[in-house]
Amino acid sequence: DGVPWFVKRLDHYTVLENPALDGGHFTVPIRELVGRHSRPPARDEAWFPTKKDDWVQLQNGTIAKVVIQTPELVQLVELGGARITCLTTEFLNTKIRNISTGFRITMEFGISYKHQHQATDIIPAMLHDHIKTGLDKFIDQENLLDLEIELLRAGSSSIDYEIEADCDGKIAHRYEDIEGEITRLAIEACNKYELEIPYPQLVIHKPE
Repeated sequence: DGVPWFVKRLDHYTVLENPALDGGHFTVPIRELVGRHSRPPARDEAWFPTKKDDWVQLQNGTIAKVVIQTPELVQLVELGGARITCLTTEFLNTKIRNISTGFRITMEFGISYKHQHQATDIIPAMLHDHIKTGLDKFIDQENLLDLEIELLRAGSSSIDYEIEADCDGKIAHRYEDIEGEITRLAIEACNKYELEIPYPQLVIHKPE
């Protein structure tokens, strides 16, 4: 069913194990394995995409903690306490990000074209310094692995930047807090350096 199993003993009653699953140990008659084939595991191959107590990000952006994973079901707890339960096969077929191994928060941010003369070098440096200083106070400095501010595009009504913050998986449970703090710091930097954040604009040309 898509779950990998380690063949611990091959006999009339074969022992199968998955060390990453609660209850991941059972015995099956050899006849049930007729027509199936095994292979050696790859080096460092994971037996399951998550471990108990890992934090994951679901496709809709929700952050949740893995509290139970068995051969039959996986149960997650969202921030706030709501529980999500799904079949193990469904969990494996869902695109889920395991952020306990490390994660990147990405945010787009735009400023007015009136600052065009500083847009390629001075403004990215100012944003970087302000956001980096703020994040070092918000989380332990060693947990912020990298911070980049890059010019993304010349948009229709703004000059857009991409903010990328790489963080250690040890603070995965603070993902949403860090995301909000980056937004706050970016706005704070604009206030500090008097950078205008433009509204989206629609220009209508009337015929003569």
